[in-house]
Amino acid sequence: MAGCSSPGEKNRVDLSSIPVPEIQIHRYENALFALDTSDLAAELDRISGEFRFFLGEDYKKSANLDRLRNYLMDPFIREVADDCNTILPDLSGVKEELAQAFRHYLYYFPGASLPEIYTYISGFDLENRVTLVENNLIIAIDTYLGRDYQKYGQFGIPFYRARAMDPAYLVTDCLRELGKQYIHPDSCGYNLLEQSVYEGKILLFAGLLAPDTPDTILMKYTTRQLEWAADNEYNVWAFIIENNFLYSSDIMMTRKMISDGPFTSYFGEESAPRPGGWFGWKIVKGYYEKNPGQSVRDLLQYYDAQKILSGSAYKPPRPS
Repeated sequence: MAGCSSPGEKNRVDLSSIPVPEIQIHRYENALFALDTSDLAAELDRISGEFRFFLGEDYKKSANLDRLRNYLMDPFIREVADDCNTILPDLSGVKEELAQAFRHYLYYFPGASLPEIYTYISGFDLENRVTLVENNLIIAIDTYLGRDYQKYGQFGIPFYRARAMDPAYLVTDCLRELGKQYIHPDSCGYNLLEQSVYEGKILLFAGLLAPDTPDTILMKYTTRQLEWAADNEYNVWAFIIENNFLYSSDIMMTRKMISDGPFTSYFGEESAPRPGGWFGWKIVKGYYEKNPGQSVRDLLQYYDAQKILSGSAYKPPRPS
């Protein structure tokens, strides 16, 4: 895991009194590909209790059985399943990281219900790598096979995306998704400040739950990109202010500042992507540190981005 800085000691909390049950990761893909497809209905009965979330109640209907059988016999899916089993035969390291993150979760959100965790093979569903559904964390495990996994390139996935399709990013992706449930999707706003504050909240949440995570992993930046973001923070902010972008809801502009990519087109090919998320994170962290009486839950559900900006006293450092 590449890394630079990690959150400071101010985010260390006493977790000694917070027990967490043993983390279970239900490997749906392993269970499926171990089935005897010649008697699929009976085989599914055997695993239906553990994987009811995936199978539902109508898994024995002929159309559903045919669909699942075709999936299991697909040569590409079978190859990916074998690769998952070879590259990620067990997820013990992920379990340990999640256990520690969940201790922090229960510290900041007392009484929260821990999610059930499942993995499956999605066929490289990049838009839904981790989803939270009814307190079930669903992980597309085939999207975490490593940045150099050959089939990513064959599938046409650009390297800037494949670089984060690595096990090192799995836990923080789970935490990002866990944090989103506390932010009402219709209350985030559409201008650049509001969108950046939304991204900053998700980053703050993940950083608090995994305080040892390097900023490179949290931001999904290379070391060079992280250095660029830090070195050019003042210039990026000045550019935004001078061009009246901060309160603009122009979709193309906000997409360039918020969405992933190899770089930010406004600032050239050597720039870091997603600068809106970077300064949004700084704003939200500043506000959180200056308002210690406000819970993390309350902050996530506080939607006045302008007051968060004002309360953060955000002032990007001038370059030396």
